[in-house]
Amino acid sequence: MDYNTIGIDVSKAKLDICFLPGNRFKQFTNDIKGFKAFSRACKNFETPKFIMEATGCYHKSLETFLLDKGYEVYVVNPLFIRKFSQSKGKLAKNDKLDAFHIAEYGKRMPLPRASCKNQEHESFRELAARRMQMIVSLKIEKSRLDKTNNVLARETIKEAILFYKKQLKIVDKDIMAFIENAKRYKKLFAEMLNVRGVGFVTAMTMLSEMPELGSANKREIAALAGVAPMENQSGMMRGRMSIKGGRKNVRNALYMAVVSAIKCNEVIKPYYRGLRDRGKPAKMAMTACMRKLLLHLNSIAANQ
Repeated sequence: MDYNTIGIDVSKAKLDICFLPGNRFKQFTNDIKGFKAFSRACKNFETPKFIMEATGCYHKSLETFLLDKGYEVYVVNPLFIRKFSQSKGKLAKNDKLDAFHIAEYGKRMPLPRASCKNQEHESFRELAARRMQMIVSLKIEKSRLDKTNNVLARETIKEAILFYKKQLKIVDKDIMAFIENAKRYKKLFAEMLNVRGVGFVTAMTMLSEMPELGSANKREIAALAGVAPMENQSGMMRGRMSIKGGRKNVRNALYMAVVSAIKCNEVIKPYYRGLRDRGKPAKMAMTACMRKLLLHLNSIAANQ
């Protein structure tokens, strides 16, 4: 039988697989040996699509492996899968059932945009993620320094702060070396920096967190970043539109870029002022500017 939808329940140690149609189940280890065995089991299928839940870190190696093999991979919010199974009255939960529900979701429901990551991008993303972790740790240590009076404790905190600052310089050099050696990243990074308001952190975040940049349309890219306005109305009730979901790190980077752009960017500055003059709240105007800046960066990437 030619299976066209494959649901994957990912855990730390294993992969539970459901093949549709036919409800065939298999299990593999969540390591390179298991990935290769899984790939061999799928090699004779025509154009299968693989659906898995976003699990934080456990699904990423398999996702990258399958993408490098040329398969279509869709990573879905676990909440959507759970709500889907509950809507069918299925309340029981185990790994085999989860794999079936994931496959069923992939077969019956509209899927998000297929992943477009690769090994190079995943390596870059992990390096950028490590930089963000170090920034958080540095802020925590600085906060501790302000709250500590013990001399010995303050000395250890100061040493930790110096350590993180040195490590940040090393990671920043590694990131720049990575960008310089990646042809597409190098050109796009330079073009992003030419946009007033966009600095090193914003450009790095966009490259590492938004692999869809340049290939998604304006509605898709705004939804992925979480800056697409969502309607809130029912019957006669008309609530205020708001933004929901999306990638928090991207939104944070866009926000900081817009804080600068509304002061110096020849497009964003008058756009923000026009919104405020028409009575729009500052928060709404900032969000609109974030969306406008994101769409501009997306068009830059698309033109490559």
